[in-house]
Amino acid sequence: PNAPVGTGDDFCVVRFDSQGRVDLTFGQDGMASTDMGAVFPEQGYPLESLIFDTDEPYAASIDPQGNILVVGTTGDGASWNSEGPSPWGDVVSMARFTSTGALDSSFGDDGVLLEGQPVTDSGTVVRDWGRSVSLLPDGQFLVSGQTTDDMVVTRYNGDGSVDTSFGSEGDGQVEIPFTDGLPSSALTMLVVPNGIILGGFTGTPGGDINVDYQQLGYQQNFALAMYRPTEAAASDLYATATPQGTVDLRWID
Repeated sequence: PNAPVGTGDDFCVVRFDSQGRVDLTFGQDGMASTDMGAVFPEQGYPLESLIFDTDEPYAASIDPQGNILVVGTTGDGASWNSEGPSPWGDVVSMARFTSTGALDSSFGDDGVLLEGQPVTDSGTVVRDWGRSVSLLPDGQFLVSGQTTDDMVVTRYNGDGSVDTSFGSEGDGQVEIPFTDGLPSSALTMLVVPNGIILGGFTGTPGGDINVDYQQLGYQQNFALAMYRPTEAAASDLYATATPQGTVDLRWID
C-alpha cells in the first residue's frame, strides 16, 4: 500500500510491502516527496509572502498503470491562527508519482498541479481544499472538497486538465451550498451508477469549533449530498435542481 503523508511542508508518499515494512525500492529509501508550494512563484506568488507554505495531502489513489495520484491543499495551512485570518488562502493541489516514485511528467506541470490561486486579482482570499479523489474507468478522475464556503466536486482529464463538460457552468465543477456564509466541505465521496455521493460537514449558526475559530461562531454537522447528472427534478424537499443535474442535501444536527 501507498500512504500519503506530509513531511514538514511537502507532499509525500511512502510505500510498504505486504509485511508492513517500508519498500526501499520505491522513491528514495521508500519515500517520494515534492514541494508543492515551489510552484507558486511560477504563478506570480513569491514563497516569502506565504506565512506557512504548507502542503497537506489528504487522499491518494492508484491507477491501473501503478501511478499514484495524491490530492490535497497547498497555501497558508489552515489560513487561520490566533491573530485571525491569514492574508493568503489555500488552493487544491495534486501530484502524480509513477510506480517507481518519480513524478509523472505527463501530468499537470511536470507531475504537479495547483488548481487556482490563493488570492484573486481583486484581493479576495481563496479557500479551496481537495479532500478526496476517485478514479474513473475512462482515465478521468473526480476530486471533492471545498471551494470557499461550498462543497464541490470537480472532474479532471487524465493529464490534469479540467473537464469543462462536467457541471453546468463550463468550469468542470458542481458546487453544493448548504448554509449561506458558513463553510461546507466534502471529505469523502462514492461514485455510484446514478451519481456521486458526497460526505462531509456543513456549518450551522452557533457554537465554536475550537479556540482558533471562535470568531466564526458556527458548529460542524455531518452532511451528505448526492449529485445526479440528469435533468430530472428531484421529488423531495431537500433537493435543488440545476440545469444539468439535481443535488440532494441532508444534514444531521
